[in-house]
Amino acid sequence: MKNKKRARSSSLFLMELILAILFFSIASAVCVQFFVKSHLLCKDSQTLNYAVNTCSSVAESLSVLPPEEFSFGTQDTYYDQNFSLCKKEEASYVLRVTLIPKESLIDAQISMYKNDNSNPQKEIYTLQTSYHIPRRTTHEAN
Repeated sequence: MKNKKRARSSSLFLMELILAILFFSIASAVCVQFFVKSHLLCKDSQTLNYAVNTCSSVAESLSVLPPEEFSFGTQDTYYDQNFSLCKKEEASYVLRVTLIPKESLIDAQISMYKNDNSNPQKEIYTLQTSYHIPRRTTHEAN
């Protein structure tokens, strides 16, 4: 009789232990998914922040250049995974600057792209701006 009580109480304890392990394993799986998702969001946020800062810096640099120094058309600059300048073959990101002259304006489109094998030109950020070309008066030309 005593052995049956002991067997019943130990099997109940074992069942309770199994349920506790099951509950904690499910809870830990959910928590791991949250941590992975937050890591990916953080990485995407850092990439977007870098793209915004880089495009804004290029736009500011263009605003102080004299119109004679503009090279019209499209120019690409390549960055590696750590956002350091690199060769085209090693690029993870591409900064594309397109300058188009129009009458007394210069239109600029400054874009940062993720250079990925699955999606070669995934746009991260684009900044469009225009610059006014000042007219020179006769006394400035001398």
